[in-house]
Amino acid sequence: MKRQACGIVLAAFVFCLSFFAFNVQLANGEGLVGDVNDDGIVDLKDVYEVSMALGSYPGHAKWNPQADISTDGCVNLLDVYIVASHFGETATLEVVARVRIYPHCLNLRSRGKWVTCSIELPERRDVHRIDISTVVLNLVIPANQERAHFENCYDVSRLIVKFDRRAVIDMILGHSGFKERFGTVTLTVTGKLVDGTLFKGSCSIKIIAECSNS
Repeated sequence: MKRQACGIVLAAFVFCLSFFAFNVQLANGEGLVGDVNDDGIVDLKDVYEVSMALGSYPGHAKWNPQADISTDGCVNLLDVYIVASHFGETATLEVVARVRIYPHCLNLRSRGKWVTCSIELPERRDVHRIDISTVVLNLVIPANQERAHFENCYDVSRLIVKFDRRAVIDMILGHSGFKERFGTVTLTVTGKLVDGTLFKGSCSIKIIAECSNS
């Protein structure tokens, strides 16, 4: 009889947690529910964050507002349940990348081989998780995977990729409607991280269509 009563109480407790978690999901539609560290996936890192803050509240030494998923002013078993119920889920997000394209001034009659692009991701996004095979320029020109590499300068990590210069020039002449001797075009680089997160960044460069020795 006692076991049956305990089972009923436990079932009611789980039902209540499910109800609150459902409401939280509806209220928090802008992000991935349970993704405490905002890395686009609910995993053991999020479980760890909540467990470290368990029992805390504003002003407490272990207080982590991100771990208070239910926004009830304390980190408790409800928050643990929410993370567990969304464990393994990923978000299809699009983050804005910082893109720089070289040369800054492109001579359309030049015979150089590459257009170089530097890609930086926002804080908390690891540039090393970019799937290089998905990186394209203006949705049509793929990055050369063999010449891609990572670099770190002043604690800022970047992915350096190269695009075929002839293909870029042909695209500018054929698709961008560039007819002037001088001007500016905006090029956009897109791609994915290995977790499915999309990124996108644009950069404007100057164009020279007249003959030049550069």
